[in-house]
Amino acid sequence: MNHKFIVSWRSLILSLLAIALPGTVSAQTNYYWQTIATSVTASGGPQGVGVDPVGDLFIANTSDNTILKATPVGTNWIITTIAGGAQGPLDGTNNGAQFYGPFSLAVQDSSTLYVADSVNNAIREVQLIGTNWVVTTIAGICAPGGSGFRDGTNQYAQFSGPNGITLDRQGNLYVADTYNHVIREIRPSGTNWITTTIVGAGSPSSGPGPIDGTNQNAQFDAPYDVTADAEGKLFVADYGDNAVCEVVPMGTNWVMTTISGGSGQGLGSFSDGTNLDAQFAGPTSIAVDGLDNVYVADLYNNAIRKISPAGGTNWLTTTIGGASTGGGSASNGGLVDGTNAVAEFNGPNGVAVDLSGNIYIGDTGNNALRVGYLFPPSLNLVLAGNQATVSYPASLGTNFGFVVQATTNIGNPVWVTATNRWLLTTNSIPFNVFTVTNKVPSRYFRLQMP
Repeated sequence: MNHKFIVSWRSLILSLLAIALPGTVSAQTNYYWQTIATSVTASGGPQGVGVDPVGDLFIANTSDNTILKATPVGTNWIITTIAGGAQGPLDGTNNGAQFYGPFSLAVQDSSTLYVADSVNNAIREVQLIGTNWVVTTIAGICAPGGSGFRDGTNQYAQFSGPNGITLDRQGNLYVADTYNHVIREIRPSGTNWITTTIVGAGSPSSGPGPIDGTNQNAQFDAPYDVTADAEGKLFVADYGDNAVCEVVPMGTNWVMTTISGGSGQGLGSFSDGTNLDAQFAGPTSIAVDGLDNVYVADLYNNAIRKISPAGGTNWLTTTIGGASTGGGSASNGGLVDGTNAVAEFNGPNGVAVDLSGNIYIGDTGNNALRVGYLFPPSLNLVLAGNQATVSYPASLGTNFGFVVQATTNIGNPVWVTATNRWLLTTNSIPFNVFTVTNKVPSRYFRLQMP
């Protein structure tokens, strides 16, 4: 059987999907934001978030000193504590391990993640062994009084309030060492981990914004988070400078360039625009997708921002979630689902993007987890042997009536709704999943509003 899919389905049915949505702009990408869990933590709210290849979320619960896992089950998300619970620096298993202010995490796969344990000034590995989660300190002294600035191996290295962490495809970790104002690389070497400072001067930037440059000639002011793309480039959320920077490896050097924002100290402001014309107010978390689109949790603007390559050396910043007039407080947002500016957030502190381009937010002030789906959504299409799997976000079918349709003749199509013709294996959030076997002829698929 030769299944055929309309990958660029928008070009064929965009006129049928171009409905009026409050607060949207036709020239920009639209996202539909939905709350997937509330009352996520016992106190405070979720901070850093990460997503594994199968769609489970992991959460750094700063206020409760725990690491959580959120798993979709039917229309619900089941949240469990996998490690931590007591404040302290101890390695151990499950709730026998201790954290102190874990702020963000990097997910390697469904069984291994790395945590920036901020107040303990350490980087911790959390690994699933059998049915248990085992926590091990791999870099830093792991103690509230262990802050410092020193490169080295394993616990010989020192950090000062590491808030952000990411993982590249080679297994190297990168850490936003916030109060040392640098980015560190932690490279595995056998059973050891070697920490090296790759960019930043070790002191706050001396300008009104970041100081571009190579290696230690570059300057940040309290970088809060870092993310790596598929090619090994890094993107940094420079909280104190209200900026986003790109850090590119060039031979043995790292070259830092400010790509968006840079209004300097204070609460900052709010403005979309190109390169330095854009403005932020406390960017705290950052993620990047496979097309080098960068997503930022803009804390004091209660907004989610997207920074996209715009030709040459230009980067275009747009707001894809929330609305702000700038310089606001992280406590004055709301909890409202909807598209783009219709949605409201309250002090978002975590952002992650999955392989399908869905964006997950740790909405700290609302103690909630949120997800943003592309709108109109894309079909997720997977072939395996004689079986094809077609899926799309189920919540968009619930809220907007999207359905999957198919035809066997694209030249003279007669579109048939999926549920009438083949097996619906899952009909619940987060995805509607349709399975097509070799008992049917070749088909073209599209996503349609009835």
